Amino acid sequence: MSTTFDSQLKSILQPLSSVDDANGDPVLAAVQANDHNTLRILVRAGYSLSSIDSSNGRSLLHIATYLGHIDVVRRLLKEGINTSLHDRDGKTCLHVAAAYGYSQILTLLLKYESHVEHVDYDNNTPLHMSCKFGHNECCRLLIYAGANLNAINRDGDTPLHSAIRYKHAGCTAILIHADASLNIRNSHHELPIELARRLGHHKIYNIILQSLSLLSQSSNQSEPTSTPNSSITLSDFEKQWRQFHLLIQTRMLANQHQLEEQIDSLKDAMNKNQLKQAIIHRKLQTLTNLYIQQNKQVHHYDTLF
Repeated sequence: MSTTFDSQLKSILQPLSSVDDANGDPVLAAVQANDHNTLRILVRAGYSLSSIDSSNGRSLLHIATYLGHIDVVRRLLKEGINTSLHDRDGKTCLHVAAAYGYSQILTLLLKYESHVEHVDYDNNTPLHMSCKFGHNECCRLLIYAGANLNAINRDGDTPLHSAIRYKHAGCTAILIHADASLNIRNSHHELPIELARRLGHHKIYNIILQSLSLLSQSSNQSEPTSTPNSSITLSDFEKQWRQFHLLIQTRMLANQHQLEEQIDSLKDAMNKNQLKQAIIHRKLQTLTNLYIQQNKQVHHYDTLF
């Protein structure tokens, strides 16, 4: 280590040692102070990022996420910190970001963590958390990342039940438009619409009632004839849409030629699926807008769901 770097490190460590609640750990102090530059220097000096708070089981990434320190989160992720660790309550950083509504941090985490079905000790997924606390953007991001819309927690609640229970009409509509099931009963044997009615959430009840009515009308219409090889199923399309949308959101898809090919494939899907053509067309319009916005380097989040 050079003399210059050594003196620089010494000048950093002295003030950090006095930071409250850091227990003399300069890395933890840098994380708490939202000092990503100091954190980078400490990592270069060989300090470990693997420390865990024994009182709550939180990693450095948990702490940075709880505090909403996006620059520190970004630095920790670049340094290869483990994104899948669970704290004492069984929560991963995805749970934390979803619960607090930190959509930008959640977007970063999703670039490094592909598994979105981690559950806490109450069997809540990150999607359950975003719906419980009514964070629409986090709900969308997790859906685009392929989260299970019908995961069941310890109370038998799906994310839709959670959104209804805590009176979040926005998340309710997002889930329904993403094809979350309206026919799953929780541990109290309640369908989503029955839960909304019992709790007196009239706006949510009407949203569900309208959706059930539309589903009933759709099922009464005759389906167009098509050969199995010429039609893409809605579930296949939704999976492709969510994965591609997440790539755009997280800037992971930078190749313009690849982007244009994906748009063309979705156009083809629209032409081959007559039953859901209107839905796919609306999503394609949103996708094209995202493509334009990406070229302008402007953050743009989908408002379709």
